[in-house]
Amino acid sequence: MAGWFGNQPQYNQPQYNQPAYYQGQCPPSTVDQVTQSLGTASISDPIEYATQGRGMLTFPVNGPDLDGETFKNFWIAAHKNKAVDGVRLPPGEYHLKPPQDRDCHHMHLKCKSDGDDRTSPFILDLSNTFLWLTSKDNGGICVEEGENIELRGPFAICNNLDSWPFGQATLVSYNEQDLEWIVHGHDGYPNDRVFLKEGSLNAIVWDPATRLMKDPDVHDLGTRKIEKIGENQYKMTLSYTQEYGIKPGDYITARCAEGCSTLTLDSCKRITVLAMTIHTASCFGIYDSFSSGNVYRDCFILPYPRPIGNDGQLPLLSTNADGLHNADNAEGPKIINCFFGGLGDDAIAVRGHFAPVATACRGEKYVMTLEARCYLRAEKGEPIQLYGTEGEDLGEGKIASIEECHENVLDKDTKIKQFCINDAGTRPCTKIFVEEWPESWGDKVGLGCGAAYPSRCGAGFQALGCRVYNTRGRAILAKASRALIADNTFTHLKGAGIQVTPEYNCCEAGFVTDVTIRNNVIDSLALGIWVGGSTEAEGDKLPTPYRHNKNIVIENNSISHSQKTPFVVTSSAGVVVRNNTIRNCLPYRPDIDWDMRNSSWEVNGKQMFFKYISYLTLSNNRIFKDEPGDFSGDYLNPMEFCECSNVVQEPETCSTYPAYPTNTA
Repeated sequence: MAGWFGNQPQYNQPQYNQPAYYQGQCPPSTVDQVTQSLGTASISDPIEYATQGRGMLTFPVNGPDLDGETFKNFWIAAHKNKAVDGVRLPPGEYHLKPPQDRDCHHMHLKCKSDGDDRTSPFILDLSNTFLWLTSKDNGGICVEEGENIELRGPFAICNNLDSWPFGQATLVSYNEQDLEWIVHGHDGYPNDRVFLKEGSLNAIVWDPATRLMKDPDVHDLGTRKIEKIGENQYKMTLSYTQEYGIKPGDYITARCAEGCSTLTLDSCKRITVLAMTIHTASCFGIYDSFSSGNVYRDCFILPYPRPIGNDGQLPLLSTNADGLHNADNAEGPKIINCFFGGLGDDAIAVRGHFAPVATACRGEKYVMTLEARCYLRAEKGEPIQLYGTEGEDLGEGKIASIEECHENVLDKDTKIKQFCINDAGTRPCTKIFVEEWPESWGDKVGLGCGAAYPSRCGAGFQALGCRVYNTRGRAILAKASRALIADNTFTHLKGAGIQVTPEYNCCEAGFVTDVTIRNNVIDSLALGIWVGGSTEAEGDKLPTPYRHNKNIVIENNSISHSQKTPFVVTSSAGVVVRNNTIRNCLPYRPDIDWDMRNSSWEVNGKQMFFKYISYLTLSNNRIFKDEPGDFSGDYLNPMEFCECSNVVQEPETCSTYPAYPTNTA
């Protein structure tokens, strides 16, 4: 593999401000030169150096290979030493070898080891480094139980070729009658490992001219069988008919069903990640869980910008799963001025979790939920929110204690249709005792109810000034209250631009309060903005008739070129929708029998759809077409209201809205 730094090929994507070293403005010296100049070559005992040092310490390197075990131990000693301000890795390219522990990441930054109680600021300076991950079975960087740590860039991370996380090919021919495709694998990609893996393959189709994902209605192509028929030649038998304009010459990417995240923040507080670029992730680009108040600024998740084989084919994907996935955080992250593209799923996801209820005992004041105790981080005094079997809000109780259950009381094949579970009796269980049994719970709590933990859903999340481009899933999937989503630009998505809904089928909570969606530009294939929620996991997931979302403001957003209902709000109370623009949406599709609805419960052709809403205020929303071509959408009566009450049309006003600061000063 040639060195990463230097001239790069041009490839089709929007322009953006790259870190200086991407543009060749400050190429790093070689590792050996930097090591000599810093005077670290003579350090014979790195651990002693970390234990006794002061200020910023430079990790002693000896060539381009970096041993993860040595770095892990150096980090632990330096972080524990409160006279040390941080650790610096000299500029250069490094091939990271993971530590000896199989469960460790390539660069594993443990922060509470061996009596370490540090909470004062600490820096990991990776400026002008490029980190190659050598194992597909280990994650990239992990910060474990860190507090007030800055990961300082610009730096970049990418998998080595032998651990590349996805396959890539060109469609040579297909037989629609037999549902058979013949594809030719691109050189350098792990096509045997990915294509021939047991089980169904999830593939994405791309336009070779534009390098954009094709058509909004098909997230993945499923396969029943794949066989190798020649050198880098494969025959794929599809699971169903594919009718969305796919033709020979189109590109195919296939995501692995296994993998690790490139950056993991586990149980951290106030971590700042500055100017990081991720080029490959075999699972999530960033996985941030059980944390609070982390910040991501000027970060990129984009496909690697050079061919990895000899046929000149550039990588199309950057991640197999979400770009930035935030789970069960006490305080949501702030994501500022970041750019994500080529993602295998959603760009930004912020959520808590639902736990299906197995049983409850009013007398002993406990609820038994189907979840492993280790994944429940709520503590004594925090709320537990329950929803009934029909989705009604049963109210909150206050947690008194939590116990792990050693026996599941349900039969093995117990079904819970609300969560699409067919083997409830095989799941781990946890008992949650409450201080007092709420009157609203009464005798309504039992099998099929849902439990959520409002203080662990990422409240306070912000996404400001971000860009998402050419992505399989949604730009933002937010299930967090007190959220601000503003000044973002989202283009060419196969999922929604902004979706604020819980998902029972994924056991992801929750409903939200006090959310503002403002000043966003969404030019995409799928729907633009969707706020609502269902308490069903199967079928068409009808929106719940209960007004669980409250105090939602959606203003001054622009949605264009959606081929599905562009704007949907359901199951909410206290909603303000004003000064939004919907432009050139719902075009006529002569090539196929096109359903413009996202779900069967919408009204076909409507541009703004409202259902189950109380206290809805509308003002100055513009819906129009100003481009040539035929449109199937309803531009004469573009709004539909189903079971809405207290709807107010305010006079039109000219309002200005603030642009939120995203500078990096």
